[in-house]
Amino acid sequence: MKELEQQLREQYKAESDSYIFGDMAMNDKLKQSIRERAGIKGGGVMTNMQADNISPVSGKDGKSKRGTIVARYRWLSGIAAAALVMTVAISAPQLFTGGSDGGAVISNPGSEHGVITEPGDGSHVTTPGGEASGGTSLSPLVTVEAGSTEEAKGLFGNDLLAPSFVPEGFQLSKIEATGMKEGEKAAVTRVVYFYQSGEREFTYMIDRAEAVIPMEFFSESEVSGTKAYVFAQPNMTELYWKNGGLQFSVVGGISEEESLTVAESLQ
Repeated sequence: MKELEQQLREQYKAESDSYIFGDMAMNDKLKQSIRERAGIKGGGVMTNMQADNISPVSGKDGKSKRGTIVARYRWLSGIAAAALVMTVAISAPQLFTGGSDGGAVISNPGSEHGVITEPGDGSHVTTPGGEASGGTSLSPLVTVEAGSTEEAKGLFGNDLLAPSFVPEGFQLSKIEATGMKEGEKAAVTRVVYFYQSGEREFTYMIDRAEAVIPMEFFSESEVSGTKAYVFAQPNMTELYWKNGGLQFSVVGGISEEESLTVAESLQ
């Protein structure tokens, strides 16, 4: 089994190299740098920030798997962006220098001073929800676990809505709040509710950032009179809609009807 997994990893690595790098003339060190920026480490396919958007779903074998169409779409966009950044760095290496604090510094031609674009400190920060996972020099995102909807509302704001209905057998397992580091606190912009019933899982998410949805895979639907988009399979449903400037989603191992009922129950 380990041999097969290793072969699959090597095949995936070769195919991703071909997809990302194409005919670009790069050495192995540069390719690895791009993989790390895109979050491709060994057999992995996602960055930490992208993983925050990915909800557990049930696969064909009934076991929990991770990944959604929107998440995969964002991942491919991330790869393209990382490759573009590295291409610019190759074309104009004189624009990029190292900062004394470990952050990236972009030298501004015609100016005496560079511009610090990323913090060099990856230390932990504390939020009202407790100890947070620390942001890094590449990602200042932090995530904390909230003990209740009221606590999550204190982090996100009073416009946080939570489901009053969940399908039979499902229980709330945890609530996570994610945001950007701002000094000693995190400005929370996303809250995710995780629900579980045995090996079946689904998530409800409210986000201040708009989701990127590949429309060709989704059908139009409706949530409380608001246009929504749904992608339904026998073991997995993705439902997305916007209301009041907020992005909502219900994703995971429940039916389309159950997803819509969860969405309609927000209060």
